[in-house]
Amino acid sequence: MMNFVNNYKYFFCFLACCLILFNFDLWKYYPLYSNELFGDWTYIYNYYSCLNNLEIQIVTCESILQFDFVYPKIWLKIVKIIYPFFKESIYLFIFFYLIISFNFFKDLPKIYHFLFLFSPISILLIQRGNNEILIFLLVFVFFQTLNYKKFKFFSVIPYIIASLLKIYPLSLVIIYFIENFKKISLLKIIVALVFLTIIYLFFNEFINIKNSYNVGKVTLVYSSKTIFFITNFIFKNLNFNYQLFSTIGLIIFIYLSFKIKIKNFKSIKSDKEIAFLIGSAILVSNFFLNYSFEYRFTYIIFTFPFIFDLKNIIKKKIIIYFIILIYSVLWFEFLIFYFKEIIQFNEIRSNQIDILNLKTSILGIIIIIKNIMYWIINFGLIVLSKNIIFNKLNKY
Repeated sequence: MMNFVNNYKYFFCFLACCLILFNFDLWKYYPLYSNELFGDWTYIYNYYSCLNNLEIQIVTCESILQFDFVYPKIWLKIVKIIYPFFKESIYLFIFFYLIISFNFFKDLPKIYHFLFLFSPISILLIQRGNNEILIFLLVFVFFQTLNYKKFKFFSVIPYIIASLLKIYPLSLVIIYFIENFKKISLLKIIVALVFLTIIYLFFNEFINIKNSYNVGKVTLVYSSKTIFFITNFIFKNLNFNYQLFSTIGLIIFIYLSFKIKIKNFKSIKSDKEIAFLIGSAILVSNFFLNYSFEYRFTYIIFTFPFIFDLKNIIKKKIIIYFIILIYSVLWFEFLIFYFKEIIQFNEIRSNQIDILNLKTSILGIIIIIKNIMYWIINFGLIVLSKNIIFNKLNKY
């Protein structure tokens, strides 16, 4: 972890900014499209309370229970166990999220950490108090235990828990099979059985949640399908199969990645490569195979130690441009949000049948640019991941 004694000025500045941001409600100026603090975490608590006729204030249970629960049912079991403390536990998880974030920037200039943590995407995760924070912590524990040979078997525990709470950590199964690719170990057998068991027992539940959970189509969405949705809207009812086109896009990117080779990977520490692959596996699989809110992009933090090392080793400007692109997309929603305010988009949408005009077209172009940036970033993650994996495979 970043040494407190040597960085006390930064810690003080960082904590002061956090207090100012939330005590003075400055987060309300962020493009979060919500004025409720910790709304997602409170939703889980309220849903359980309504199901069990427990006393809750303000909330109308009819409006909550008319829709299916949007998370796996295991969350309701967790609330049952720690009900008196559940609502307040989000503060503890946020605290650990902030502390852990320091770990990925310990060897980097502080400005990179500051710009990441106070970006709209990171603040969205904190402001909504989404259970994604707990998954993030579990993935970090998974990463730490995987790094030490003595604790490698224990990595299965956070892997199982995270995958049961939200299915996307299942994509991390690939990490187990990269090391000693040709060797069949007990750990690999256990992980394969765990993977197949979770798929068999819970896949239908996850599919039902996915079909009933309204993430949205354009705003604050992290998905390759967004650009197809916008295209379909502009050209009127092209009847895109969004998932098919996204999958084809993924296949094309994987194919193209084999045309690009990067040298000097041997100079980068193994733990940074593993961290990169963890972040990349989650981001790429979610982008092409799922819909999710933009706070999912916070996993880009796992890739930073490797990317910045790569920048110092191969000395190519394209890595610098890649870093700039990542930070641009982290903050890009500000441009979309305030341009909407300037053109009074909500008023246009409510008063006009055909909302396609010069102003809304410019807005659409801005949103498309953001999504193109996401496509480029994911292609970069695929290229780098492919090179890491093949470099590891060639060792055995």
